[in-house]
This record gives sequence, C-alpha cells and structure tokens, in this order.
Amino acid sequence: MSEVYGVIRKLGATSKYKGYYYIADAVEMAGEIRERPVKVTKDIYPIIARKYRSTPSNVEHNIRTLVNLCWTNHKDVLEEMAGCTMADKPTNSEFIDIVCSSDLCCPDCVVGVVRCPVRPAVARQARMRASDREARARPKSKWTVV
Repeated sequence: MSEVYGVIRKLGATSKYKGYYYIADAVEMAGEIRERPVKVTKDIYPIIARKYRSTPSNVEHNIRTLVNLCWTNHKDVLEEMAGCTMADKPTNSEFIDIVCSSDLCCPDCVVGVVRCPVRPAVARQARMRASDREARARPKSKWTVV
C-alpha cells in the first residue's frame, strides 16, 4: 500500500484529498481482480463507499477531483507512467489502471505480457478518443439544405 501512496504523491496529490485514500484502495482492489475485467462503478466504488461510510457517487467525484489535480499539475509524469501521450485527461478507470500498472507500483510487472496488458490498452483508448474527436469535427453530411 505504501508503494501506491508513493506513486500518488509523485503525481502531486496529498492526503488532504479524500480521493487520495480512495485511489489507493481502488488500485489495491484492481490489482487483486486479475481474472476478469474490473467494472469500477460496480466492483470498486460501492466497496470503497461502504468502507468510508460514503456513497458511490461521492467516491467517484472525489477520485475525479484527484485525477483533475494530477492532470493539471503533473501531466508529464502521468504520461510517462502511462507510456503514451494523452490528448485528454484520463477517466477514473484509466487513471486507476495507469497507477496500478506503473513500474513504481508493481516493479515485477512486464508490459506486453498477458499478466499486465494495461498500458497498451490505455494507449489504444487514448487513440480511440482522438479518432472520436476527429469524427465529431467532420461534417455530418456532404449534402446541404438550401
């Protein structure tokens, strides 16, 4: 757990944010669930909410606040940990994946092996978001109404 706190602190977050503790717990839970995809809203938020006597929506909001803080203050460190450049800030689940798969958090983790496929997935999601933005920027139809 102390490794996770160290990674979060490296991103500029401090313990004054509730999301600091929520992210640490979420990373620990995501690390334990390796046999199936993690559904953050169904698997992680309710458990953290019960632990801290809060609601799942408050947990989600506090994690999002921490992600925004890390994105605005330490984007370069976050991109280095993700292993790719990101045009948009990561979602809560992407942020949890990035912290979970960082070398500082799990030094024995090898990228590209089935055991830790997170970084390629994050890069793929960042590319998909960029292509979605380009698709939205294109005109809907080449026919115009006169």
